Amino acid sequence: MVVDVSPRAVDPRWSTYEYRNTVFMNLVVTGKEIANRLESLRGEAEGYSFNLHPFSSSVRWRRNSGHSKTSGYFALSLPHSIYDLDYIDRLPSSAADGVAPLVNQSCPSFPDYGAALFRLAYDLEYPMGADLPRSSVRVRIATGEAWIDRIWLNPRSISVELNGKHVAGCRLVIGGSAEARADETVGGPGPVELTFSGGVPERVWLVLSRGARWIEVGDIRTARGEDQHWDDIFFAPASSCERVEDLIYQGENDTVEFKQSLPKKEDKFLKTVAAFANGKGGTLIAGVENGTGDVTGVDEEVKPYGGIGAYKDMISNRIHDKVSPEPDVHIEHCEVAGKNVVAVTVYEGSHPPYGLKRSGAQHHPTFYIRRNATTFVVSQGEIRAMARKRSSDAETAMPWLVR
Repeated sequence: MVVDVSPRAVDPRWSTYEYRNTVFMNLVVTGKEIANRLESLRGEAEGYSFNLHPFSSSVRWRRNSGHSKTSGYFALSLPHSIYDLDYIDRLPSSAADGVAPLVNQSCPSFPDYGAALFRLAYDLEYPMGADLPRSSVRVRIATGEAWIDRIWLNPRSISVELNGKHVAGCRLVIGGSAEARADETVGGPGPVELTFSGGVPERVWLVLSRGARWIEVGDIRTARGEDQHWDDIFFAPASSCERVEDLIYQGENDTVEFKQSLPKKEDKFLKTVAAFANGKGGTLIAGVENGTGDVTGVDEEVKPYGGIGAYKDMISNRIHDKVSPEPDVHIEHCEVAGKNVVAVTVYEGSHPPYGLKRSGAQHHPTFYIRRNATTFVVSQGEIRAMARKRSSDAETAMPWLVR
């Protein structure tokens, strides 16, 4: 049995698939229900009843950082704890080896148990030779408190983007040489940057913690082409302006949108902000023509506000007033092709769905999602799927596998 508790649990949009010796279920259950099933060695779900084999008295436990490619049969993207409960008696080989094909007329077919587990439960390809829990129950509990979302490597700096429900008060330490070291108590989600006067060293380490408890630890190789132990590491241009230039050069996609202007009384750009927060985040760039990528600048639009600072404040206030819940954003301006543009970076939201408030207390927000380079109103099914991404101690969306 595999149980994952994670704010980013995948919603594979299926309920139950039954094979000869295996049943896959996608359920919402409480932590108390999980504990009761493990303690009583039996349970019921979706019309099925099942029994578990008795466990040994010992429980193997360890903590893993998120993103790690070496953290077991495959990695969660968030920091997590792993609990392995071994059965006292080894299961019969027919139930434990997992090499038989899984087929049923009304279900998708798979060559083996591993391929089915990865595709149905996590929508991933099965890495050949990956270690799979077969004679035990494995429970993996991810923290939604705080995590390192992504890391940007520049020639002379490293930027670590933090996310989570309770980032404020966490301590982030970044090191790599005797001369350069960042040690910050962070105020909330967003980037923490450390500049190296002599260039970024070949290896950089970082520790995210709260009090005497570590949350995430990383050891990063900074050279392009190096085999990284972490996912979500990106090589960025040497400055934020060069990063924006690079995004303009790449063109619009599911995480980049151009706006020639951001009129104060229009909500169109706010729909994109909500859609980015409902997805994997993104950057909206004002002062670039939609469709062509031509840099027009915001210099004329800024004049009524008295300066670029007040213009950015207007954008921040519009997001605060209209988008619910308020997403985490970073607003910066830079010069591209001799003209000022404004980049609004929206981080992946931890409390979806995000929507635009409508006038009148009786109206619910309108929610949006990003597909390719276009923003759409979400369907009711998509709203439910986004809501299920939210995690709490009492109730969590998780895949259940009963064998």
